[in-house]
Amino acid sequence: MHRVVQPVSTNLGEKALIQERWSVPYLLKARRDALVGALPEFVTPQVPSAYDSIPALDFQLMRQHQGNKLFLQQYTP
Repeated sequence: MHRVVQPVSTNLGEKALIQERWSVPYLLKARRDALVGALPEFVTPQVPSAYDSIPALDFQLMRQHQGNKLFLQQYTP
């Protein structure tokens, strides 16, 4: 999950100086049996989850298969 917020200093006017910021990615891999799905706090009766939760291994295999299909489509004459 990634969230970007506007620094408070930008609310002080156009002449406010915004300090330089750095973003550092952390790449992680879920346990194979961990469920991948919508976070409960974002699922409501009005806004249901668009996808079912699935094990992380199934998600990874699905993504690899999709990536392979895209790769083959791009590079197959």
